Amino acid sequence: MKVLHFIYGLNIGGAESYIYNMMNAINQEEWKFDFVIQDDKLENKKIVDLCRNTKAKIHKIERFPRRIFIQYKQLQNILDDEAYEIIHIHMNSLLNIIPILVAKKKKMRIIIHSHNTQNNIGGIFGKIIHYINRFIVTRYSNTIFVACGVEAGKWMFGKKNFIILDNAIPMEEYAYKKENRKQIRNELSINKGTIIGHVGRFVEAKNHQFIIKCFNEYLKKHEDSYLVLLGDGPMKSTIEKVVQQLGITHNVIFEGNSQDVCNYYSAFDCLLFPSIFEGLPFVLIEAQISGLPIICSTNVTKDVDLVNNIKFLSLEQDIQEWVREIENVVNLESNREKYLNEMQKTKYNIDISVIKLKKIYKGDDYESLYYNMQ
Repeated sequence: MKVLHFIYGLNIGGAESYIYNMMNAINQEEWKFDFVIQDDKLENKKIVDLCRNTKAKIHKIERFPRRIFIQYKQLQNILDDEAYEIIHIHMNSLLNIIPILVAKKKKMRIIIHSHNTQNNIGGIFGKIIHYINRFIVTRYSNTIFVACGVEAGKWMFGKKNFIILDNAIPMEEYAYKKENRKQIRNELSINKGTIIGHVGRFVEAKNHQFIIKCFNEYLKKHEDSYLVLLGDGPMKSTIEKVVQQLGITHNVIFEGNSQDVCNYYSAFDCLLFPSIFEGLPFVLIEAQISGLPIICSTNVTKDVDLVNNIKFLSLEQDIQEWVREIENVVNLESNREKYLNEMQKTKYNIDISVIKLKKIYKGDDYESLYYNMQ
């Protein structure tokens, strides 16, 4: 069965991590995955290499909303030329419904997959468009609605039934390893001291301004501390300027996108995640496998706390409360290796997710997977 994944780009993010993990786990002889993208940077080398190995096609089309009609025609041509049975559309909001309209015209089975709880772009105007399109799209037949979590499902589909597809992970890869900790710290030239980490794109939702403010206060009390930021994005240069203005460039390391995020979790002593809004953050699932203590905002769903290793704080609380919580968690003595076994018992075990995804693709009694809205 041929499945076309529609996603903005093959960058470093939760949706891409989900696709990579599922693509690795699912039988490629039974399920053929191809991609259609708008951003041609191809930053996620792991997916690109996997596509090369599995001979998966990567189709490039015009960006939305620059050339709407050209994008429509290009996608129509791809679906005319290839015998895809399913289109799996990965979205943060319903701003661009062109792939849905084209696939509906082709009478394909459509899967809309929600990966967030708000629109990252477009502001209030974008939110209005989202709600208008939601009213239209949720009335289409032959469309299956899925989401990374409950709030992401409600945002994308309102009161319509949806299926939760948990962001499952090959857990051995993310387990805490002393050799990984040593390797990354050597690469960063940090032999001693605390490393506070963050993994995420430099966009407003991730709240990097707050991360820098919080770390700056922590650094005043703990001079042998470092902040390591993994990721890239439109706000990166702005954050770099803030770091320079504060005079803390020696202690803040911008690592960019990494294909080996799993190794960094072992090197970190604490993960700081003060998001303004989120779906169900993939990063926090990964980090818990390595036993990494996490401090995140109350804007993140508490459903993400699986092994009682996350502390939730409001962004309205005094910054010193965040600093004290960092001090608390980095001073805790814990056996980080034990968390792998605990996480393997959760629904994020990838074998369970593969079974659910196959049911959806086959149209095989997938109604039994619907989240109960009551």
